[in-house]
Amino acid sequence: MPRFITLGTYTNQGAAGLVDGDSDRRAAMEVAHSSVGATLVDYYITRGQYDFCVIADADSFEVMVFNSRHQVCNHYQRPTP
Repeated sequence: MPRFITLGTYTNQGAAGLVDGDSDRRAAMEVAHSSVGATLVDYYITRGQYDFCVIADADSFEVMVFNSRHQVCNHYQRPTP
């Protein structure tokens, strides 16, 4: 199975969850990856241009692209009244 490395940044809301301790980002990444058939190998918080680094195994590049787009779409979904 191919291994993929993803670098990313958090929104202000996502970063605030880390600072406040209200958010377990690794657990969220594990759920997101498993939902598309990928396996989270490791997750690192980084400093500098990127906020995190994810190492994952997936069947294809398309699976990883779907995973990243799925996370972005879920993050920006408007709450229903």
